Amino acid sequence: MKKSIKITIPSPCHEDWAKMTPTQKGKYCAVCEKEVIDFTKATDEQLYKTATSGGNLCGRFTKSQLDRSIQLQRKEGRSWASYAASLLIPVAILSTQEITAQDEIQHLEQTNSGYQSLGISSLTRLKDGTLSRKQTKNDTIKEKKRLIKGTISDTTGPIAFSSIYIKGKKKSVQANLDGTYELEAATGDVVVFMSLGYEDVEVKVKDQNIINVILKGIPLIIVGEIRVVPSGKNPN
Repeated sequence: MKKSIKITIPSPCHEDWAKMTPTQKGKYCAVCEKEVIDFTKATDEQLYKTATSGGNLCGRFTKSQLDRSIQLQRKEGRSWASYAASLLIPVAILSTQEITAQDEIQHLEQTNSGYQSLGISSLTRLKDGTLSRKQTKNDTIKEKKRLIKGTISDTTGPIAFSSIYIKGKKKSVQANLDGTYELEAATGDVVVFMSLGYEDVEVKVKDQNIINVILKGIPLIIVGEIRVVPSGKNPN
């Protein structure tokens, strides 16, 4: 088990993240002339490996990722015997499935050889010559559209002018000053509620007509050049 570390940012940067130029790993800060890596969704393993890779790194973190013990767990290696066994099992399964499939084909051929068609079929021939099974009531489910109403708020009260849209569709509306909204949606639609400074919330429409949503604030984000110290010690 490797030593634990602590990532800290002694001097947080106050440059506007939204105005930086996007890069593959984060954004480029023209003021510092440096790439700022976005670690806000990184795992502890990713944090540990990147932070201990060397070099002066500038990153974007949530407050909960900083100033705490981060430890990289050692993964136990697999023995050659267990590795070989894991390879043999799929081969054995495939061989069994192949034999079973061949037996089924032979059985079907023997059964169909004495079969006489009665001309009854659930297939219909289309204009292009292809066959299509006749649709039944169970094949298609009609969308049940309804008017969804509700209020968007946080722990302190209604949130004005929030955005509401249906995922995968262009349909969207905006909440009123008092946080209320109305949106026409169908059963199965996923409605997304979003507002600046809050985490998005997704709700799947079932048979409800009222959807009230409480949004949670986005965790505090800290940007700056990182310093890595052994866990339990304070940076100089």
